Amino acid sequence: MSRIARLIACVVGLSALTVALGPGSVLAKDEALFLRPEDHRFVLFAGADGGRSVFLSGGSKQALTGTLDRPGLLGLELTGIGLTHERIVIDGRAVAVRRFTHQTSASLGWQTMLGPLYLAAYAGPELFQEQLTHRGRFANFSKPRLGGRAQVELWAHPSPDTLITGTVILSSANESVWARMSGGIRAFSNAYLGPEVTFYTTPTYRETRWGGHVTGLALGIVTLRLSAGWMTEDGRRSLTPYASISAWMRL
Repeated sequence: MSRIARLIACVVGLSALTVALGPGSVLAKDEALFLRPEDHRFVLFAGADGGRSVFLSGGSKQALTGTLDRPGLLGLELTGIGLTHERIVIDGRAVAVRRFTHQTSASLGWQTMLGPLYLAAYAGPELFQEQLTHRGRFANFSKPRLGGRAQVELWAHPSPDTLITGTVILSSANESVWARMSGGIRAFSNAYLGPEVTFYTTPTYRETRWGGHVTGLALGIVTLRLSAGWMTEDGRRSLTPYASISAWMRL
C-alpha cells in the first residue's frame, strides 16, 4: 500500500472512531472548562488610596474548607505600603515629617452567612517597618516589628436594592486602628452608590475621611470599588480631597 493510501486509511479510521464515540467523548464541552460562581475558592485583590496620605495594598483570600459562598475557614495574605504627613517632637520641638510604612500579614479566619448578612473575622501575625524623612533627609528603616493583626468584615443586604458594609482592622505592630462604614442603594446592575466614612489612627497620626462610593462595578472578571471625598488630618484644619480604587477577582 502506498503512503498516500495509508494516510487516507488513517484519516478515515479516525473519523469513524470520532463518530462512534461521539463529540463529547473526544473534547470536553467548553462550559465544563470554566468555574461556576458557586465553585470559586480564591480572591485576588489590590487597592490604592490617594490624598495627602497614600496607601497601596495587595493580597489574596482563599477558602480552605469549602468555597467562598459557604461558611468555613479562610486564609488571608496582605502586603501594603503607606505614606503619611505627620508632626512629631524632635529635640523638644514639633517638626513636620513624612512616615513611610510597610506591613505584611498572614491570617486565618472564619466566614458565615446568615440570610442577607455576611460576616468574617481574621487574626494572625504581622510584620511592620517604618522610615521617617525630614527636609529631604532619610532616617534608617526601623527593625521589623512583629505584632498581631485582627480584622472583621461585614456585608449586609437589608433589601435586594440596599447594601451596608463595615470593616475594622486592629494592628498591634504599629498600634493602629482602621475602620470604614458605608451604605448604598442599587444604581444599576450589581453596583451600589452611597456615602462612606473612614477613620485611621496611630499614636502619632489621625485622619478621617467623608465621601461617596460606587461598589460592584464589573469590568470583565474584575469587580471595582471607587470612592472620593474630603479628608482631615490631625493638626490640620483644612479639608483636602482624596480618591481611592480597589479591585478584586474571584477564581
